[in-house]
Amino acid sequence: TPSVGYDIAAFTMGSELDLRQDQILLELRAELPWTPSEALTLTPGLDFLGGAGGFEVTFPFNPESMADYDPIQERESWSIDDVVTAWAPDAFLDVRWRPLADRDRLLVNPGLRFNFVTFVDQYATMSGDARLAARLRITDGGTLKAGTGIYHQPPQPWESYKPGGDMDVHFERSWASEIGWEHAIGESIQIDVTGFYKNLDELIVTNDSFSTMGDQPFLNAGI
Repeated sequence: TPSVGYDIAAFTMGSELDLRQDQILLELRAELPWTPSEALTLTPGLDFLGGAGGFEVTFPFNPESMADYDPIQERESWSIDDVVTAWAPDAFLDVRWRPLADRDRLLVNPGLRFNFVTFVDQYATMSGDARLAARLRITDGGTLKAGTGIYHQPPQPWESYKPGGDMDVHFERSWASEIGWEHAIGESIQIDVTGFYKNLDELIVTNDSFSTMGDQPFLNAGI
């Protein structure tokens, strides 16, 4: 399943605040299901996202001056422009196991995912996800479901760029778990109640010690 898109974004306020960017994105999702038995289906696959884009930014002040900002100091406009490329080929494996004779009664669904992203001339970072979900039909129309897993989210583009490269920011992480009950009443009504808990860490936050363009603007320090 391939796709391609071209995006443009622009924002201007007065003559000294101007932000413009354009990018070409390529996406590809591929799956290769394999069913070695009636009880087991293995689906390896690839999620690919990549592209290139350029940007121009003009501020009415130098960002470095914010460290010792003087409201009456004369300011000069500051601008930067660059072209960046990024690639994220993520491989995954989805397993669906139905161990009981009644194949629809119990589904055990483990999964693995390898996340990798590289911003050319900036950095590359990677992570791994492990997940497990299950569904068990308890009564006619009633199903117990539960799941737990580690999930990662890559930095956003504006969190991944630093003039001159040498960026040091990585995936945000979440451990999410849920348990719930689904119940069908007749053929037209279904009730679904789910409780969940998420613990998020390594979140990307601004660096309070940022004072020069040589400092890291963002850190994985949030929870």
